[in-house]
This record gives sequence, structure tokens and C-alpha cells, in this order.
Amino acid sequence: MMSTYIDDAGMSMSGGQAQVNNTTALTAYNPYDHDGAVAVPNVTAATFGFRRAEDGEHSFGCAYAIEEVLARLDPDGTRHMKDIYARLTCPAVRACEASMKALEPGADWAFVFPSGMGAITALVQVCCHHSIDGSPVRDVVIHSSPLYGGTHALLHTFIQRWGFTHVEVNFRDPKELRDALESYGDRVGLVFCETPANPTLDMVDIRMVREIMDEVFDGRRRPPLGVDNTFMGIFQHTLLMGADVAVYSATKFLSGHSDLIAGFLVGKTGIMTVVKPFTGDAVEASLMNAVLGLRTIGGYTTSSDVAQRLVTHMQTYVLRMRRQAEVATVVANWLATHPKIAEVRFPTLFEGATKEVYLRQCTGPSAMIAFRLREDNKAAAFRFLDALTHCVRAVSLGFVRTLVDHPAQWTHSDIAPGDQRRMGITSGSLRLSIGIEEPEDLIADLDQALDAI
Repeated sequence: MMSTYIDDAGMSMSGGQAQVNNTTALTAYNPYDHDGAVAVPNVTAATFGFRRAEDGEHSFGCAYAIEEVLARLDPDGTRHMKDIYARLTCPAVRACEASMKALEPGADWAFVFPSGMGAITALVQVCCHHSIDGSPVRDVVIHSSPLYGGTHALLHTFIQRWGFTHVEVNFRDPKELRDALESYGDRVGLVFCETPANPTLDMVDIRMVREIMDEVFDGRRRPPLGVDNTFMGIFQHTLLMGADVAVYSATKFLSGHSDLIAGFLVGKTGIMTVVKPFTGDAVEASLMNAVLGLRTIGGYTTSSDVAQRLVTHMQTYVLRMRRQAEVATVVANWLATHPKIAEVRFPTLFEGATKEVYLRQCTGPSAMIAFRLREDNKAAAFRFLDALTHCVRAVSLGFVRTLVDHPAQWTHSDIAPGDQRRMGITSGSLRLSIGIEEPEDLIADLDQALDAI
């Protein structure tokens, strides 16, 4: 039985729509169910009382996905879980999750985490495991490249300490992906990709990946397909294209104000994993309940004040991303004509197979631009960076003000230089996260900074 955890009263669940519009985030919270408060309240209580003892039994049944309790107290799956303890959830967290579910076409559930890396770590932990009561070992993560530097470090270093293995694959090569899946077979716990990739904006054809997975695992339980959609946001509906889980660093476009850290896992029902329940042998469980169980017990807690700020920012998420994409298009087109720029990577400027994937998969370009200086070295890149007066020299992305990153020395500096070059990251590579400014002001700043080279 599927837990009713996120279907709390006052959080209307309208996810699954083919198009994203700003109304969905605005109406996911119902003020009349919260004493008329038009803004989501920041309830700082650590623990919550139950009106009746049975409310507590049912709520713990939801939190721990205890089938017997849910079957007895909520046979039709319509009863709402009550708040128990702030490590599990609170009004602001539920409002965040209701808004995210409403904003993600195809979503059946959404869970907020203290960071994007926390969300990815939790996904690996629920999908990969050693043998439980004789169940098959699921100890391999097959992933695309390049990845965000933190994700790269997690998969290349930290999961090895847990006894798991990463396999880096070129997801744009169907044969290479198929060979990896066939080679590792039932050991594969998770297939994971970023598209567009950080920082090069390489595209992965999500439908193609899912089709290959379905063919390889035909008749067997296949592993989940997770897609980091942080870069593309509202312009790419990963769940409708075959992903089981969409991953977000909510710090970025979802928040947009660089004043909090948070992440999301957003998914569909149907995909299963193996868990060890509180009693009994290992069983198959929905990925949703597995994620919920890990978050409940593992302490992946998002505080009420962070969740309250996040859900407030999410109400303008769609508007901000549309504006940022418009500004980014103007800036990218200008950069592409500048004599000191050797290459610009931006979705509307893609060519060949990458362009075909973008046109099939996305409804807009988002606001990330990757470019490479013609004078491709660290000294030139740093002169350019230090000459900027409006654009901010800073990591992260999705902020309402434009940020500039130097991947080789900053966000991806944990990757060996040879691997950087193989991924397309050079000393002259730079990454822009475009804000909501006037494009003319950004162009003026970039132009004068390029003069410093």
C-alpha cells in the first residue's frame, strides 16, 4: 500500500499536468486550512500532539509504511497523516513537498532534503545494498559524465567506503550503456545521469536510456533511473520521459535567492527496491516508501524555517526561470559572436545530435551558459573574472543575480586534470548562471571584462 504521507489536508495535489504554470505552486497551499494564514506558517514545534490515540497509530503507520496498520486504519488510502515530530515533517515541509509535486509533471510524490547532495546520497542508499536475507546484491551505480563535482566525489570516492561500485559510462553512446547494463546485470542498483550536465551542458536522451534499460531488464526487476534536473528545471519533464526519480538542488532555481540550502527527490510510483522492514525478512517496497523510511530514520531533516523560506520562493519559481531563460538567450547569442570566445554551449545554439535531443526533450533553454575563452588558460580566465563588476564571482547557480564559475579551479577542482580535459573542462572554461537583470547590463559587464584579456 502506498503511504498517504504527502497528501495532507490543505495541500492540494495537482501534479501530473503536461505543462508547468505558476498557478500550481501558488495553489498547492490552502490558507483556509491554516487559520487563514496567506503565507505558509513557520511552526517551530519539535513535537506535535494527537487529538486521539488512533491518530498517532495511523501517523506512525504512514511514517514507517507499516502495511498492517494502514490496511486496518486507512483501507482506502484517503486518511491524512498528522504531524508527529519535526524530524519527520512539519507544516512548512509538507507545503514544500505539495508545491514540488504540483510543479513536477508526472510526479506521485516529493520529499525535501537538507541539500541536493543529501537527496542524491539518500537515493544511492535506498537503491544500493548488500545481500539482505539472501536477496540479490545491488552494489553498482552506473552514471553519466560529467557530473557536478560533489556528485562526482560521492560516486567516485565515498560510496566505495560503503562497499558499492561506480561505473562511468558515456550515455550518449547506446552501445556503451547497453554493454555496461548487461555486464553488471542484477547488481545494478541505480542508473543516474545529469542532463544538461554540469558544467558542459552535455545532453542525455532520457527516453533512449529508459528504452535500453527496459530491453536489458525485460522480465526482471530493473533498477531505478534517476535524473538530476537542477539545470533545466521547468523546461524538462524528466518523469514524463521515463525517469523514475527527478533530483533537484533546491538551493538553485527553486529557491533563487541564495539564502538557503535544500534538495528534492521527486518520483513516480511503481518502481520497487528491496528493504529490510522493522519485522520480518527482506521485502520489495516502493521506492517512495524506501526513501521516506530512510529520511525518517536517517535524520535527513529539513528545518521548518528553511522549508518556509523555500516554499515562499517556489511561488515565483516559474516566473523567474522564464525570465532568466529569456535573458540567457540574449547573452548567449552575443557571446557566440565575440572574437575572444572560442566556443559557447547553450541549448538554442546546439548542433547535430545534441540539438535533436534538446528539441525532443526540452521546452526551453533555461539559464546556464558554458563558454571557453580563445586564450584557453587559467591566467586569462582569472583576468576576465577579476575584471567583472556586476556579475558575481561565485559558485552555485539559479540566483536572481548572474553568477560566474571557473569549474577547473572551483566546482570541479576535485577531478584530476586529465579527467577534466576528457569531460571538456579546460582552464579557459567558464560557466554563467544568468539572473533576472537586463541583458544589456550583463553584456556591458562581460564585454569590458573580456577586454582585460
